[in-house]
Amino acid sequence: MTTREIQRGDIVGIKPEWLDMGEVADTKYVVLEVVTPERVLVQALGTGLHLPPTHVYDVAWIFYTGHIAPIAKT
Repeated sequence: MTTREIQRGDIVGIKPEWLDMGEVADTKYVVLEVVTPERVLVQALGTGLHLPPTHVYDVAWIFYTGHIAPIAKT
C-alpha cells in the first residue's frame, strides 16, 4: 500500500496473503466506513447479490485501487 490514507468511498483489494481459501483474488471492495485508523468496513462489489458481503479489515491487509466518483447533483 502506498502512503495514501484509506478513506470512505475508496475501492480496495485484499492482499493475496490475507485471502481465505477459495476467495477470488480480483474481488474489489468499497470502503463504507473508517472504523478506526487501523480498520475499515468494506463491502464487496460486483457480486450480484441483493446484500453483498461486508467485512471489517485491517488496513495492512488491503491495497488501494481507486475511488468512486462522486454522483453529480441535479
